[in-house]
Amino acid sequence: MERIERKFVQAREKGELALVLYVTAGDPSPEHTIEVVVKGAQAGADMFEIGIPFSLTRLLTVQQFRLLLTEPLSEGLKWRRFWRW
Repeated sequence: MERIERKFVQAREKGELALVLYVTAGDPSPEHTIEVVVKGAQAGADMFEIGIPFSLTRLLTVQQFRLLLTEPLSEGLKWRRFWRW
């Protein structure tokens, strides 16, 4: 059984829900991303989905979501740098 599946099974066995937090890497800064993940874990998050911005293209139609993804790139976030944290 995979780790993600195991988390959901454990929650279901307890009659609970699993809390999955989505965080955009580097928003508004790489340091802030780490802080959000650490505080989220301390607050009881079961899992994290970490989105890594990969492009500045205008494929997204929702302005706020586009901004969420492009700000970290504008600040210099690179995929390889994120994984060195």
